[in-house]
Amino acid sequence: MSEQRHGPMSPQRQDPKQQPHKAPVKEGVNPLGWHADIDLDIDWIFEGENLPERPERPPRPERPPIEGQPPDGGTEPPTGNAVLIFEDTFRGGKLDQAKWWTRYIYGGPDGPGTLDFLNDEVQRFREYDNHRMSDAGIGLNANRGWDPQDGSGVPEIYPSGMLRSKPVFDLANGDAYYFEIRAKVPRGKGVWPAFWLNSDLENPDDWNSCYWPPEIDIMEIVNNGQDDTTSMLGCRCQMNDWDANPQGYQITNWCEGYSPENTCWYAPFDFADDYHLFGLKYQRGKLVFYCDRSMVMECDYTWKLNWDSAPPAHILLNLAIGGNWAGRYGIDNDAFPQALDIDYVRVWSDKAQQLSQGPCGKDYELDAAAARANASGPEAAATSEDKRTPPGQAHTPPGQQGPRGRR
Repeated sequence: MSEQRHGPMSPQRQDPKQQPHKAPVKEGVNPLGWHADIDLDIDWIFEGENLPERPERPPRPERPPIEGQPPDGGTEPPTGNAVLIFEDTFRGGKLDQAKWWTRYIYGGPDGPGTLDFLNDEVQRFREYDNHRMSDAGIGLNANRGWDPQDGSGVPEIYPSGMLRSKPVFDLANGDAYYFEIRAKVPRGKGVWPAFWLNSDLENPDDWNSCYWPPEIDIMEIVNNGQDDTTSMLGCRCQMNDWDANPQGYQITNWCEGYSPENTCWYAPFDFADDYHLFGLKYQRGKLVFYCDRSMVMECDYTWKLNWDSAPPAHILLNLAIGGNWAGRYGIDNDAFPQALDIDYVRVWSDKAQQLSQGPCGKDYELDAAAARANASGPEAAATSEDKRTPPGQAHTPPGQQGPRGRR
């Protein structure tokens, strides 16, 4: 009997510290960061002989130059992944819309592929100076005040920026991939920057065929000022069937300071102080998460739907604001504007790849929108074609299931 499919379905994630289920951990794993086979004679462990080397904690990289422009990390690939198959260094003065959409893949205010928020987040992803290009890369900017798309002055709405890759990556083909960004996160209370992978359409001709899970969170740094801070790096995978575990999710190894229970690394520094490298190596079911090219966590996780193999993955980079997790103790409005600053995005593989393109999205007029918003102000920002996205309400076609939300 085949499992019933429900779609479209967007991510349904929660604060890992408040989830009733915890990430599965391989039996026999030692909390110090190395593990032993429990079926073997373990006397040698207590005798301290021939211990496996503990993974080193990621080192603090060099600070960027005083003027704030980070050095481009170059194209040197990580060990074993030699072919650069995708990159953007954001140095062209304008976002390359041959590579990026600026909204989620789900149904939104302008149809399929235009959803501008998930769950109870209070940002709305926009194109009004929310993708600021410079010699230092791109800043995904979040502001407070009025929403340029509808001209409102609702203070609870925070126009922000996000990127979704048009090229997609077939994680089920058995090839090795290494995804990496170099980025600096904002530090204000209430922010939630993220770098993650989500599945594309199962059927390119049917936008309704977008299902969840799978999802891989390479970097999530939530700052609610108390339970979560900018010294905590979330590295995790997502699933919604904890009993059957169809993705085979199991944490197998981690570095000092990583909590398998909370699926985050408690770093000995503040990520908001410097640029850092955030990376993921994936080869059909085996994952290694990296910070500054040093291992943070290893796990098993197969890129698949609950019932079948999953479509290829797209890359997501976004700066979310508020909601149940990041906004648990309020939002520091005095800290705005804020940005997730990205030096580059690169993907390597162990062989050359001909990447296909995700079909679902809309190319918004970034320059025209920014010029209209900046020149005219909130009173003249809305046009007859603009449609408002009320707080907490998603736009979906009649009869379709709305998104469930990331947290």
